[in-house]
Amino acid sequence: NGSSAYSNKAGTYTITGSYQSKTDSAILTVTGHLTTPTSIRVSPKTAAITAGTSQLFTATASDGYNTWDVTGTVLWSVDSTAGGSWNQPTGNYTSAVAGAWTVKATLGLLFDTASLTVNPNPSQLNHIAISPKTSTALVGTSQNYTVTAFDKNGNSLGDVTTLAVFTAPGTIVVANSVKSNNTGTYAVTATYNGLTDTAALTV
Repeated sequence: NGSSAYSNKAGTYTITGSYQSKTDSAILTVTGHLTTPTSIRVSPKTAAITAGTSQLFTATASDGYNTWDVTGTVLWSVDSTAGGSWNQPTGNYTSAVAGAWTVKATLGLLFDTASLTVNPNPSQLNHIAISPKTSTALVGTSQNYTVTAFDKNGNSLGDVTTLAVFTAPGTIVVANSVKSNNTGTYAVTATYNGLTDTAALTV
């Protein structure tokens, strides 16, 4: 435009001037970006981790011509029931609850989302639960029990009944089945990988 030149996009440009068949060139370097972004994008768009571990997200802004990093500028969030914690400046999320969650980056009125799957973490086995915790059976009839393992964040690691050892003094125990030929209340204990939980059986 006349004797001036500009670009909305960062880069290096060659400016050529001509006069009476003579030409000369100059180099124009454009840096930076427009003041207001028109969109942001979160990366990665999908990720999968185990509970208790971390996932790093980045956010990139665009003005339609240029892109720049806004990871430390956006507000990071995840579904409220996912738990865990954020390091906001770096976009690093430390997970807690297993499930499929939506990660969101917000910059003013702009936002973008990503999908995060958090899987239970077997390496963080923390406790077991026997079920039912209380039960009543007739003399000579059996009560069956199940055992579920959990990681330190309370995520289920699945049924471990067949791997657990059951004891109940004063009763007859066969695998996960307990019965007594005498009335009374008995403590039924399940043990798995050094962890125990106890239920009460009334006969």
